[in-house]
Amino acid sequence: MIQMENVNATCLMPQQSVAASIREQSTWGIQILVGSLEQLPFAASFDLAVFRGAFFFLTPQMIKEAYRILKPAGRGLLGGGYGPLTPPEEISRIAEESKRLNYRMGKRWISKAELEEMITDAQMAEQSEVLEEGGLWLMLRKD
Repeated sequence: MIQMENVNATCLMPQQSVAASIREQSTWGIQILVGSLEQLPFAASFDLAVFRGAFFFLTPQMIKEAYRILKPAGRGLLGGGYGPLTPPEEISRIAEESKRLNYRMGKRWISKAELEEMITDAQMAEQSEVLEEGGLWLMLRKD
């Protein structure tokens, strides 16, 4: 088990209605904010920033912002998927329904090639690594 001190969790949502729903259901003490994912309301203050589900809305500006809010030696993880430990039979069972619901909500799917193009457009190739285990992820490193 990893022991951590001074862990603060913040969830930034672009939609007020989604943020309100999360606030109502959350018992974790997470700060829920509403704001633009392309102009994050934070200084460079994060050792780790996770943007799960980000690829539904990803733009080159979001990649730049995710990098900007990292402290020196910080890491940013943007992406989505089921995670590397999800059994393939479980993914097979829920994948089509999940895809259908996501499209119905206006979410889009991006390919590895599209992600790589966004990284280039954001001028973040040197700070980026594309990971494909358990989904499609972008690891940002502020070294």
